[in-house]
Amino acid sequence: SSKRVDKLISATQQLSDRGRTSNDFKEMQRLVGEDVPLLPLWQKKEYVVAKSEVAGSQYLSDGTGLWRLWELGRI
Repeated sequence: SSKRVDKLISATQQLSDRGRTSNDFKEMQRLVGEDVPLLPLWQKKEYVVAKSEVAGSQYLSDGTGLWRLWELGRI
């Protein structure tokens, strides 16, 4: 919770011209970026890197977000 961010949110709600709110939103993003200890970024890209001694890495992920660790084995 941040009183400064709450105040900025209220200020943006007062303006019908949404273009005039961009500086307030930039300031909110800056404040949140400084205050939040961890900011998760969710992306659709998944990479699997394995040594040649590891089998099954091609089956580790199918894009659903589940990692099938039981597919891994040693060659």
